[in-house]
Amino acid sequence: FKELQVTRHNFRSLLIREIEDAFSNVPRPAKDRLVPHRCWECDALFKDIADRSWKDWRAVGMWGGQAHALLSPVAFRYFLPAFLIYELRIRSRKKSRLHSLCHALISPNKTKWRKRYKPPPPGSRARGLSRLQLKATISVLQFLRDPQWPEGVPYAVDRALAELNRRLR
Repeated sequence: FKELQVTRHNFRSLLIREIEDAFSNVPRPAKDRLVPHRCWECDALFKDIADRSWKDWRAVGMWGGQAHALLSPVAFRYFLPAFLIYELRIRSRKKSRLHSLCHALISPNKTKWRKRYKPPPPGSRARGLSRLQLKATISVLQFLRDPQWPEGVPYAVDRALAELNRRLR
């Protein structure tokens, strides 16, 4: 059993390295393109991440589901490695955080958007990912699809994997 834990830890480290390699050259979006509109939630998020890099995964990842929905598609793609690394390192077993990340990859959660805000088109957050970035994201989601979730695997993980694999073809 101890060998299995060491192996999972090593594999997690390899996945983090794969993410870092895949996203190393992603340009940082201009500050005015981080959030799609002005509201108190977006302003609070903007204030916290305006000067941060995706490499500051702990601070960015703490925003979790809120950031997934509030970031512009360009900013979401820039901060995606931080969210993935946060899930790999922290793995708080919060199903809602992983569900939110997967849902944001393939389409916005329209119930969270007010009528006056126009949500990004479905799948637009993943549309700009390179093949290398898609492969790294798929590898992480497959690893996180661990059947040890107390309530079962979040259904959004399977949906995101299917969509990302379709884009990879």
